[in-house]
Amino acid sequence: MARHVDLPFNTPPFQNIDEIGLHNFSDSLFNGFIDSSNEKSITVKRDGLSIHKDIGTAKAIDGLFWWHEKSLLIVVTDGFIYKINEAGTTISITGDKLETSGRVSFAQNGTTIVMANGGRIIYTDGTANTAYIADADAPTTVSHVAFLDYWLIVNRVNTPYFYFADFINAPTVWLSIDVFTAEASPDIILGLYVNRRIITIVGSNSIEFWANDGISPFVRLQGTTSSRGGMSKYSFAYANEVGYMLDDMRRFVSINGTNVTILSTPYDRTLHGFTTVDDCLANYISYQGRHFIKFDFPTENKSFVFDIVGNYWLEW
Repeated sequence: MARHVDLPFNTPPFQNIDEIGLHNFSDSLFNGFIDSSNEKSITVKRDGLSIHKDIGTAKAIDGLFWWHEKSLLIVVTDGFIYKINEAGTTISITGDKLETSGRVSFAQNGTTIVMANGGRIIYTDGTANTAYIADADAPTTVSHVAFLDYWLIVNRVNTPYFYFADFINAPTVWLSIDVFTAEASPDIILGLYVNRRIITIVGSNSIEFWANDGISPFVRLQGTTSSRGGMSKYSFAYANEVGYMLDDMRRFVSINGTNVTILSTPYDRTLHGFTTVDDCLANYISYQGRHFIKFDFPTENKSFVFDIVGNYWLEW
C-alpha cells in the first residue's frame, strides 16, 4: 500500500547533521525566506537589488549612515566623506579624512555626527567639512563611537579603555582624567554601543554593561557582566533594541538589555569548520516588512541570515 510521506519543502535549513539524516528539515535555503502568513508555508525568492546611486569613486564603501534629523545619507569611501540629500545630489564634505579602510562607526546627537574607523575621530554638522577632534587628550586610535545623553563615548583600539567628553558645552575639549577601564575580565574592547541608555562594551573575553549614574558619570552595572566575549569588532548589530553578535566560541547570541542568550543555529558545524571568523560583519536589514540580521564572512564567502520574526536561519 502506498504511504504518504511529507517532503521537507518550505522548511528551515539544518546542517548540523549529514543531509541523509534529515527528515523534517531542508539541507539549505538560499536567497529566499519562508512566508508563513497564510495557512501553508511557502518559500519566497528574495528580490534582486538595483543601483540607488553611484558616487563615482570606484572605491569600496566603508560606511553608510542615514541621518534622519537632517535627511542626509552619509557615505564614507576610501577615507573621503560625502552626503547625499533627498534630491539624490552627492556633495563632498571631506575636510579631514578617515582611515582608508575599516568599517566606520557613526554616532549623532541631532546636530553633530561623529565618525571613526580605527584612527582619529572626525565630526561635522552636515554643512561644514569634516574636522578632527584635535585636543591632545582625545584618543587617536578609535574604532567605535556612541552618544549617551550629552556624552560622546569612544574606545581606544587594542586597549581596555573608553573615553568620554561633554559634547554640548565643549565638543572639542577632552580631559585626560575622563577615562574608564572595562576590566571586570581583563581584555581589550572590541566594540562599544549604546542602547536603552545602557552602554554595552564587548571585549575579547567578556561583555560589560555600564550606565550613566549622573555623578561619575558612568558606573558598571554590577552582576550583569557576561563571560562571553567577541571574535570580531564588527560582528555586532542592533535590531528593534536587541543586539545580535558572534561570540568568542563561534556562537551567535542575542543581547536583550543585559541578558545574553545563545541562539540556536543550523550552521554550528559549518561555522566551526571556517578557517577564520575574525572578519565577520553584522548588519540589520528590514525588507518587505520582515527583519533580518545578516552575518557576512568575507574570507569564507558565506552569509548567514537570521529571520527574527520567523526565528530560523538561511543563507544569502
